[in-house]
Amino acid sequence: MLILALSKLLDEMYFLNLLLCSLLLLPSFFTEHAVEPSPDSSAGDTDTQQTAYKVIGVKDGDTFAVLMNGREQVVRLEHIDCPEKKQPFGAKAREFISEQCFGKYVTLIHRNKYDRNKRLIAEVILPDGSNLNKMLVKNGLAWHFKKYSNSNEYAQLEAMARKNRTGLWSEPAPTAPWNWRTPKKKKKEKPVTVIHEKLSARAFTRLNVVQAETGCHG
Repeated sequence: MLILALSKLLDEMYFLNLLLCSLLLLPSFFTEHAVEPSPDSSAGDTDTQQTAYKVIGVKDGDTFAVLMNGREQVVRLEHIDCPEKKQPFGAKAREFISEQCFGKYVTLIHRNKYDRNKRLIAEVILPDGSNLNKMLVKNGLAWHFKKYSNSNEYAQLEAMARKNRTGLWSEPAPTAPWNWRTPKKKKKEKPVTVIHEKLSARAFTRLNVVQAETGCHG
């Protein structure tokens, strides 16, 4: 009987030890398996959207098209401005993003903002997690578009590319694409002066004729 009682007591103690160990391990289990909030779930970025779409066409260094809800949607890369096609490094910028994203699914980070050409303004995240917008500036294939962006990070990336004379910054005097797009005003001739000179000559001739007819002289 004593042996049976001791055996039963040991079984109960073993069960209690297992229960105690389980309770002690629960906090660490929940900590390890806790779900971290997604980048767009913070209070300051509640309007930011992140969705993946397939790139179906590349127009230039900072503009491409994706298939969105069965229709083509043109995307304009946010914070940057690439050289135009006829500018130095314009073709290289287009070639760069074609290699990086054409035919692939990319994630667009945007706030449902469109420019006057109905292009969606967005940052582009590649399948490997790289930021395409920042890559272009870092490689000297785009300017930080300060007119529409006050990002310190993009400003620093441009400053570093300038310092290292990377890409377009290897040119002696690179022209910003927004200045390139501005049409040059032609100097207008001033025919008014010529007209006045002709009128003055006619008036002087007329005055001489009148003086001759009247016999009056100055």
